Amino acid sequence: MHINKPILMATCAWMMGSLLLAAVQAEEFVFETATARLVLDNRGMCTSLRDKASSAEWIGDKPAAFITIRQNGAACAATRTAPP
Repeated sequence: MHINKPILMATCAWMMGSLLLAAVQAEEFVFETATARLVLDNRGMCTSLRDKASSAEWIGDKPAAFITIRQNGAACAATRTAPP
């Protein structure tokens, strides 16, 4: 199976942008599938990622960045990145 990488990347970027926009406009954004439930706060941080079958919480006690980028050689949460 051949995956068109530019289309895949554009689709992922669109989905992430849509999720972050919804998270900024709402207090909390919930994305559910048949197998998992993802909760983002209004800063774009993952506060919960739960497996529906086992009820296991994969995020833990501390929120995790939904998007991590490299800035000046260091990994940082995209929610904390200042414009150049």
